[in-house]
Amino acid sequence: MKNWVQLYRDLPVKLNQWCNVMRWEMRPRIFLRTTEFLWQEGHNAFATADEAEADARRMLDVYHDFFENYLAIPGIPGAKTPDERFPGAIETYTIEAFMQDGKALQGCTSHNLGQTFAKSCDIQYLGKDGQRTLAWTTSWGMSTRTIGGLIMAHADDDGMIMPPKLAPHQVVIIPFINDDTDRTRVLEYCANLQKKLRENKSFSVVTDVSELRNSDKMWNAIKKGVPLRIEVGAREITEGQVTMTRRDLGKDGKVKVAIDSLPAEIIKALDAMQKNLLERARERLKTQITDVSTVKEMRDFFAAE
Repeated sequence: MKNWVQLYRDLPVKLNQWCNVMRWEMRPRIFLRTTEFLWQEGHNAFATADEAEADARRMLDVYHDFFENYLAIPGIPGAKTPDERFPGAIETYTIEAFMQDGKALQGCTSHNLGQTFAKSCDIQYLGKDGQRTLAWTTSWGMSTRTIGGLIMAHADDDGMIMPPKLAPHQVVIIPFINDDTDRTRVLEYCANLQKKLRENKSFSVVTDVSELRNSDKMWNAIKKGVPLRIEVGAREITEGQVTMTRRDLGKDGKVKVAIDSLPAEIIKALDAMQKNLLERARERLKTQITDVSTVKEMRDFFAAE
């Protein structure tokens, strides 16, 4: 930035990068604190303090939107205490996301670095007044820790539950083949169904054509957290309808759907699942919060624990 920023016209500078980070971790935990992890981070420079502060807060809002509307994880945004700020920052904002066990996970950070790093790195610009001035910088980021948060917020004893907006594939078609006489008919039907569904660009569809047993195909989809499973066997073909199951509801989410109305029902089910995951997590969060207004109330709460 020192070399790129010379005049006020060069500002703002906004950089976004993905990089691997190496850190010494005394007690590594998969996804949460590993020696090496992938990190998305931004580094911006501005001409004024107000622009830097607005940018730091804007990115917190961006992350908050991502957590709630994509990850379906409710979070509490706020500022860290002076002792917890990033070294050199004049303000550090964060989102505390709550997991199923009641523990909080720092989901991201957004720092207003003031002129601290501009001073140490000599990032100056020539202003309209002809005076050289230090720039104001910000930094913000999130890492693969988010994957750990996603697992802890939504998974159950059967494996992962992927929010539809994040799932690599929203729908998996599972051919139910009971004998060789079914095989050609069922697989051909599933191939045609997949082709038809892929005409709708609102969701992604794959078919499990592996040689696994029917139950193993089902179990693979459950463990991976695929939002919707569509079962197709000889009976479904004859009836002109399929069995569709939502991952978040399990057996309670199993319904019969006519082939003609399947695309619309898929979209409806995916929207409902995305909303349900967020609302379910919000309800958990509410049960984990106790309001106290005095030190005595706080002491009494922990004494009762």
